[in-house]
Amino acid sequence: LLRQHPDEAARPDIVEWFVLGVPRLHHAIVTGRLTSKDGAGHHAVGTFGERWRPVVAEALTSRALGEPSGRYDGQEARLAEEVAAFAELVLETALAINVELTK
Repeated sequence: LLRQHPDEAARPDIVEWFVLGVPRLHHAIVTGRLTSKDGAGHHAVGTFGERWRPVVAEALTSRALGEPSGRYDGQEARLAEEVAAFAELVLETALAINVELTK
């Protein structure tokens, strides 16, 4: 869906939801505990690596300030791609864990 609508994928609310919300669900699957969206941001970087820190930081900034950080100004297509790639990675990882748990 994000790849079908890249112009929407760079919207601050969409960035926040996918970059923090999806790892929040991943955290719940992995640990059996809920976490905040801020906690999900920390979980995301700790689990998926430093490569994703810029897009996680963007989502956390948007959440805290209610506006984009400016890091991706003029690079909305790049931001949209990062959001889509990150969400896909986290979802694929969560689905793989869920499959293992049901075996």
